[in-house]
Amino acid sequence: MLSRWRRSSSPSRIHRVINPVSTDLEVATDKKERRYYIDRGQRSSINKGDLRNVYREKRIVPGLPVAIRVFIGTMLIEASQQSSSVGRFVPNEKAISRPMIRYKTAMKSDIVVPRLVIDNSVLFDSGMAL
Repeated sequence: MLSRWRRSSSPSRIHRVINPVSTDLEVATDKKERRYYIDRGQRSSINKGDLRNVYREKRIVPGLPVAIRVFIGTMLIEASQQSSSVGRFVPNEKAISRPMIRYKTAMKSDIVVPRLVIDNSVLFDSGMAL
């Protein structure tokens, strides 16, 4: 029971990198053609066409038990099944240019979470002064 709870409360992750069929294309083109298998799907509200944020966990201070999440780009979901989905990674150039990000593309175990956009009308009442 506890392991099922941990799975349901943990974020979705990239489970496998699907490389394109080997071609004579440049490496940069091959990276754009990669697809990423995610360990959650429609049961976790991941649907085709969704845009999700991708984070990498990094341990900045050795020995600390908690890692920080570093934003590296977005994932466009191209296919979604009941318990899995497949997406295409779009890197955020500013984010992956940081020296702490060694590998400049998504990797196995990177975190894929919903993209949350908060409108200022949700936070503040227009025209209201304190």
